[in-house]
Amino acid sequence: MTYQGLRDAAPRYSAEALKAREAKGVMGLVVTSRGKDVDFESRFFDPWSGVDEDPVTGSAHTVLAPFWNERLQKSEFSAYQCSQRGGSLDIKLLDNGQVAVSGRGVVVIRGTVRL
Repeated sequence: MTYQGLRDAAPRYSAEALKAREAKGVMGLVVTSRGKDVDFESRFFDPWSGVDEDPVTGSAHTVLAPFWNERLQKSEFSAYQCSQRGGSLDIKLLDNGQVAVSGRGVVVIRGTVRL
């Protein structure tokens, strides 16, 4: 995918595609491209869970780190998830195969749960 294609993506899901979660274990859709000011950019869509587009998805970057490691031959990355709200992440592929993801968070909602 191209940089501009990633930014312009507006997926439309057919009824068959939405049924794929149960039939094939679909857990979301990640799209990515090289970035202009960062190593790579991404977007994450999960209409199967009622989330058309997640603003910033740390777990998606645990899959993207090995993907970009193969292409860029490096283990530390700067990344940007270019959703409407968007966010920057620092990613490090560790020697043991784990991925460290860090960035700044935004409090969207506060609450208290009492059991």
